Amino acid sequence: MLRRLRVENFMSCQDTTVDLKPLTVSVGANASGKSTIFKALVFLSRLQNGVPLRGGSKGEFQLEPGVTLDQLVRNGNTSLPIRFQLWFDEDPFCQNRVRHRLFENR
Repeated sequence: MLRRLRVENFMSCQDTTVDLKPLTVSVGANASGKSTIFKALVFLSRLQNGVPLRGGSKGEFQLEPGVTLDQLVRNGNTSLPIRFQLWFDEDPFCQNRVRHRLFENR
């Protein structure tokens, strides 16, 4: 099970870490990043399932209709890397993690 998610430079998240439990409730003010965390999970799910980021058979990657990969970088600054780190519960010390980096060498 996914225990922790760290998101950097993705949409409104500059550097955000969320600890997850079997039931996690997200509460906060409007525009505080709640939906961004869920969109990050959808994005990672698509990556895991082999959806190409660029030039796939259906064209440019879109998280939602009309929202391309370049628009997902924080403040539209494509020189920033988008980074995701995921920790899973197989390791009791939370050391088992996966990293995804996008725009690393732009």
